[in-house]
Amino acid sequence: MTTGRARCLSPGGLARRAERLQKEDWEFRSFLKGCGDRKVDAAVRKLYMAARKTVDCRKCRRCCIELRVPVTEKDVARLAAAVGMRPGAFRSRYLVADGDEPRKFLMRERPCPFLRKDGCAHYAARPDECRAFPFLDRKDFASRTMEMISNQRICPIVFEVYQGLKKDLWHDEEGGWDCCEEE
Repeated sequence: MTTGRARCLSPGGLARRAERLQKEDWEFRSFLKGCGDRKVDAAVRKLYMAARKTVDCRKCRRCCIELRVPVTEKDVARLAAAVGMRPGAFRSRYLVADGDEPRKFLMRERPCPFLRKDGCAHYAARPDECRAFPFLDRKDFASRTMEMISNQRICPIVFEVYQGLKKDLWHDEEGGWDCCEEE
């Protein structure tokens, strides 16, 4: 079950709605920590598959506009070849060092310099992080909820999944707390 609301919201509307729900979302995060990983991951997968059918990432592109993408050396080689540059020249022109991780970089600009009106100019060569976003198909969702709470303001799919999880796992039909134990 999805909320059916995130896909209709403007970028500002999605951010405002996520902000209004933030206190409840942090309470739910605490609740999720006590849930079984398999149950949470199964619920996330189900909601993610449903949300992907209603939101077209290649048309939305909010992640391309809002996020500074981490880029690995492997990504640099692929992107540099796609734009016809040497890796060193590509790094100098488009990237800054990621202070958190050695040999990783961040795109220098937001929005992504390769974002065009019709999508990514180098979609086939895009960084691995772009390919994996919004990271909902990875295991151990409950260990990544801080990131998901933050990404709700950007990504309608993350918003749909997180809010759907609250409905599916947190509250039973009488509005009380679901025990969220492994079945």
